Amino acid sequence: MKTLLVPVDFSAASHNAYLYARGMAHTMDAMLKVVHVFSGTFEPEAALILTAGMGRAASLQKQLDDFVQRFPEQQEGKLLTQLKVETEVIHGQTVASIVEQSKQADVEMVVIATTGQGDVIDRLLGSVSSAVAQKVERPVVLVPPSVQYQPYKRIMYASNLESTYEEAIQQLVQFNQIFNAAVHFVHVVEEGKIYEEISEEIFGRLFANNDPGFSFSLTSMYNSQSVLDALERYAEQNEMELLVLVNRQRGFLNNLLGNSMTKEMSKYTTIPLMVFHFTGFD
Repeated sequence: MKTLLVPVDFSAASHNAYLYARGMAHTMDAMLKVVHVFSGTFEPEAALILTAGMGRAASLQKQLDDFVQRFPEQQEGKLLTQLKVETEVIHGQTVASIVEQSKQADVEMVVIATTGQGDVIDRLLGSVSSAVAQKVERPVVLVPPSVQYQPYKRIMYASNLESTYEEAIQQLVQFNQIFNAAVHFVHVVEEGKIYEEISEEIFGRLFANNDPGFSFSLTSMYNSQSVLDALERYAEQNEMELLVLVNRQRGFLNNLLGNSMTKEMSKYTTIPLMVFHFTGFD
């Protein structure tokens, strides 16, 4: 059975990402594995809640089990389904442990919050989510605070030369078979780049195995300031529900977001971000 891996730190933002992942798992007919990584150090805003009569390991496991059983009252009826949820407390280095967990054969993708509550948690979870998005080879969905899951109707795919690789396009087609959302391929035109070649590549990939089965559009935008600002503006104006980026080693994601991925990602306060990874060659 397909599994969505959900790393949490007990913050409100990570609980929201967990609820978001529940919705995705229900749509995708998948199960959840919710993990908390304990690195051996404590922060004031993320202190361990020790339960009377329990040691550290048992207290952490109880805290995690209670975490996954907590639902907002207005969502309780919708979310309390027969969804299978496993929990595990892992002791180790946070990012490395999440990367290792993601390598399990049944893991379909990772769902993680983009930011937490409080200055310390914000730095911890922000840096973890950005590192996970770059290092995990499975697709990663980064969920902003307060965003509630709805089956996708409009997906935005940020395109450049790397995003036209067959593996990347096929990942998108396979993912969207579940949702049948309208896909907006949006290319931010930069000086010296030829958009016509990119659009032809995308069009050819989409129809490589007959009709893709969903509606799509190909759009170019001129970059007057930053690529992220242009993408965010398009997403807001067209009510996009998911932004998809492609990352291949030191490819589009690093070029797009620069050295401060956490800082740039904080701009996406309402739009979930999905990062696809692939190993195509030039």
